[in-house]
Amino acid sequence: MSNNKVDKWSEFEYLMELPELEDLLFIRNPLWEREANGGASKESVEAWRMQVIRKLPTLKKLDGEVITDDEREKASAAD
Repeated sequence: MSNNKVDKWSEFEYLMELPELEDLLFIRNPLWEREANGGASKESVEAWRMQVIRKLPTLKKLDGEVITDDEREKASAAD
């Protein structure tokens, strides 16, 4: 999914209809650029990951990095 033109969460949420999705590379989409600040800061990338993990709990890997148990706990605690 990287390098596409997804620029709204409403478009991203179609991915929620894929219950077997485990690995998602979403970089260089306008939504990623805006939400993760293009990877510019650790805080913005972490916030991006938390939002995606909450929306797609079956993911094991996001943007090339394994999702840790700590990240899952943080994401679920933020609900």
